[in-house]
Amino acid sequence: MRRARLLIDTSSWKRNYGYFDLFKSVEWARVMRNLTLTQHQFVDLWEVRFLPGRSPPDLVGSFGIEAATPAGARGGRTLLVVRAPFHGFLKKLYFEYGVTFEPPLEFRREAVRVTLLGSDTAMSRALAYLRRSRFRFETLSAGAFEGESGDALGGLTVRQREVTELAFLRGYFDVPSKTTARRLAKELRISHQAVVDTLHRAERRILSALLAAQPSRGVTK
Repeated sequence: MRRARLLIDTSSWKRNYGYFDLFKSVEWARVMRNLTLTQHQFVDLWEVRFLPGRSPPDLVGSFGIEAATPAGARGGRTLLVVRAPFHGFLKKLYFEYGVTFEPPLEFRREAVRVTLLGSDTAMSRALAYLRRSRFRFETLSAGAFEGESGDALGGLTVRQREVTELAFLRGYFDVPSKTTARRLAKELRISHQAVVDTLHRAERRILSALLAAQPSRGVTK
């Protein structure tokens, strides 16, 4: 089994099925769990951050969404049960090329972040389809699927994961860095210090988990 994390450029899509209408109501949307999936329809648990003055009814009609039912709220984010037609390249990847999706699947105006799981053959065919269809995408990571325990971010809180993933996508960890903690803070609508503290705590958790998984070699003097 293989896993590939992709960042797919939405400007390379030939058809968008009303995708960009989502961002008249939300800053971003994240699929946390699939509840029901057929050839024609999905029901998912989404986490979204609404734009000021927007609410769940404003999503209906965007991206074909038929219903968006509130299921809770946390930290300025809203949990929704979303029902909509299943269409586009994600449908083809799942039903025609045999890969599945590991949550979360994140929708932003400029890109979709998706993690594909599948056999070597299925993954090869799925990536070939994306290239053949001229989707522009970046492979963030790829390799053998080791289960949830292999997820380096699995031990993070929801907030730590959100900040760390956004920092990575925006190039905060690149050398030289493509963004700053202050810019991330503005996008996340939190303080600069909150971004710095959250990233430090996340980095400590990730390193602790990675080091704990390695055989002890002692300290070289």
